[in-house]
Amino acid sequence: MDAPQNALNKALALHGQGKFDEAIVEYQQIRRRHPGDQTVAANLASALIRTGKFDDGLALYEELTSRSDQQPELWFNYANALQRAGQLAKSQQTFERTLQVAPKFFPAALNLANLVRDIGSDETAVELYRRAIALNCQHPKPRVNLARLLRRQKRYIETLAVLSDGISAENQSVELLYERAILGYETGETDTALNTARQILTIQPSYGNAYTLIGLVEYEQGNVDTAVRCWNELAKLEPNNPEPHINLGTLRQKEYRHEQAVRHFRDAVHRAPDDLGANLKLGLMLSTTGHVSEAMQIGERLARLCPDRPEGFSLLANSFHQQGLCKQSRAAFDEALSKKTDDTTLIGNAIFSSLYSDTLSDADILGIHSELSLKLHKLAIQNDDPVRCSFRTRDADSKIRVGYLSPDLLKHPVGYFVEPILRHHAREKFEVICYADNVSTDELTKRLRNLELTWHACSSWNDARLEEQIRSDKLDILIDLCGHTAKNRTMVLAGKPAPVQATYLGYPGKTERPANDWLIADHHLCPMEQQFDSHERIARLSNCFLCYQPQPDLPDVALPPFEKNGYVTFGSFNHLAKLTDSTIRLWSRVLDAVPDSRLVLKALPLADKETRDLTQRRFANFGVNAARIDPLPPTVPSSAFMAEYSRMDIALDTVPYNGGTTTCDALWMGVPVVTLPGGRFCSRMGASILKTTGLEKFVATDADDYVRLATNLAFDTQKLKTLRSSLRNRIRNSLLCNSEEFTHDFEQTIQIMVNPKAVQKSSME
Repeated sequence: MDAPQNALNKALALHGQGKFDEAIVEYQQIRRRHPGDQTVAANLASALIRTGKFDDGLALYEELTSRSDQQPELWFNYANALQRAGQLAKSQQTFERTLQVAPKFFPAALNLANLVRDIGSDETAVELYRRAIALNCQHPKPRVNLARLLRRQKRYIETLAVLSDGISAENQSVELLYERAILGYETGETDTALNTARQILTIQPSYGNAYTLIGLVEYEQGNVDTAVRCWNELAKLEPNNPEPHINLGTLRQKEYRHEQAVRHFRDAVHRAPDDLGANLKLGLMLSTTGHVSEAMQIGERLARLCPDRPEGFSLLANSFHQQGLCKQSRAAFDEALSKKTDDTTLIGNAIFSSLYSDTLSDADILGIHSELSLKLHKLAIQNDDPVRCSFRTRDADSKIRVGYLSPDLLKHPVGYFVEPILRHHAREKFEVICYADNVSTDELTKRLRNLELTWHACSSWNDARLEEQIRSDKLDILIDLCGHTAKNRTMVLAGKPAPVQATYLGYPGKTERPANDWLIADHHLCPMEQQFDSHERIARLSNCFLCYQPQPDLPDVALPPFEKNGYVTFGSFNHLAKLTDSTIRLWSRVLDAVPDSRLVLKALPLADKETRDLTQRRFANFGVNAARIDPLPPTVPSSAFMAEYSRMDIALDTVPYNGGTTTCDALWMGVPVVTLPGGRFCSRMGASILKTTGLEKFVATDADDYVRLATNLAFDTQKLKTLRSSLRNRIRNSLLCNSEEFTHDFEQTIQIMVNPKAVQKSSME
């Protein structure tokens, strides 16, 4: 063998081993001796591209193709190099040039289709994949990619045809079989999905995706233990794969087993430190369990590593939200949405977080809801089958079939507030169906299930299955108790599975979903004169929008703490996200007016030391000594949490997002609440509760009046004593706790929504 061939073999060996820099040196030495050798030049160009030396590599390819423009392999490699360099338009042209030189060059046809798909020209990509299939009908890859593209567009009939033809041609292709299994899963053919995934494992026992899918199907069928075994098996097969740990963490998160969820998500990140999905899951779980600082560090790292991706900014937005930093949260959400506009969870979080803002106007917030809810709606119905089963025609005398959809039918404010309605519904007039989207169950869940109603435990169902069930139940009205909050089913509701759809309880305001018809509120929350243009009508209850149901294990009312402390303690147990700058400014004025007073706060994010320090600094910015602010982490169980009201003499409501449950709890524990209503639903919840209980004297007319009311209370210790001893009885005997009257009022509201011709202008719009 001559010396040039030996040198070339050495260079090729280095190239094949991935030692591109060393290969480049060898290629360049050979080229100096043999400048006309195109093989050496082509390999050198390839190595230059692989090391990121795009200018040099592309220049060499340009030179080679100009010398010999009829070599398809050369054009093909040049096209791939252009794609790697990010010159996508020129890469597409070069792939097309390759196919002009060699029309039957299958690799170029496949890569061109992939490139056009990645650019976003879906319809062109579909035709190019069909061309690639025609060139090589035995190769599974173009069929697999075409099937994925069609399935993403919900063109399920075409997807099935592509896969059926491919499996007929190559029935041992695990990629094609996996796509068939996924298609079955998405279209509700769970038996097909399960059987096909198991067939894959007979062909290739180590095919990890099959284990993932089997686990998902088994989970949705209620076989949680089987699902866990599948994902654990996958973790053994692929120790560096984060996916099984993400699935296990998500399962535990849904079960409210937060410590286990965090552990699984940490395992996922340990195995794949740069995996965006694993980091996002871990960060969100940390953020929502009080470990805000660590979550923020993850968000900052992701934003640095992947500035063109939304994950880091989404995590930062959530962390800022947890700390009550509305402006920063809003900016981070906007940044995240600019990176990815079709992430439904991100969109929903951005909508919900806008309610907390103290800088956006009511009209601004309505605009955000309208714009982003429409986006969600379009994502849900794009390319969807327009044929829907018809709604039932209800006889005037037949029972109204009412459905309630919620992920919070357990020990959760929504569960507590909806229980009186479900318990007291007049069964001779209403058939009640609950769609319980919560994974875990507790004593409250069991109480609800034992009522006279139909119960669908649907947390493991995909959207298609849930929508099908709702349609088959032939409801007259579906009441969503979630809105844009966590674990919502926006994609289901967009399909309009019931003829009338309403939002109640779980979301403090209009959703602006195109498929939503009504918001259930009251005249305190939504006065007739204080409305903005919206397609959603308002159904107003006669009194408060809530029916408070105090739990039996709550402690007795404690003595007012000022008697022991010698000073008055203001407080709030609202979520820290509600502590806007406007709230802190207002409360600082109160503290300044009552010099010896203190402020006690209790919220989940305050488990984080840096967040506690930040909260004290925010008050210091308004001149309040940090020593006067006592930020406390949460207390469990609920009885112990409620006992903490013994620390508080007067509760200060937040602005512009008022407390709801916390206001009711404070009053029940003998603590008066001062509130300042604003213009929107969430800004008037305190006023609704106080006016319903005859405590309208604590509803301020403006910020000055708020400070005056809180200050006067602080200095009137006799009044504080009287309120402490009398509030519980007042609340117990008020309309706020009259569950039977409330339910009757609620039922009348349902009847009007179901029969729009009966709308009374005084209570509906």
